[in-house]
Amino acid sequence: MVVTLAVLIVLALAALVAGIIVKSRQLVAPAAAPRDIIARLPAGATVEHMVMNGDRLAVRVRGEQGVEILMFDLRKGRLRQRLKLIPAGR
Repeated sequence: MVVTLAVLIVLALAALVAGIIVKSRQLVAPAAAPRDIIARLPAGATVEHMVMNGDRLAVRVRGEQGVEILMFDLRKGRLRQRLKLIPAGR
């Protein structure tokens, strides 16, 4: 009976060590390669402001047609949304 308990304790410790190793490999995921995101601005347009929130980037652009806010999803590497702010009377 003592031998059986000793074998069970050794097996439990081996399972514990194996679980720790598996979990530690999952926590250290390889970093994704950075992506280039290209946004073509109209001629004469300038970037006025940028702000990040997590994996989102908002860019305020002023051009001849007014102000645009471009929302980028940095995780997917693409333009997510374009908000055009056009002055009244145009």
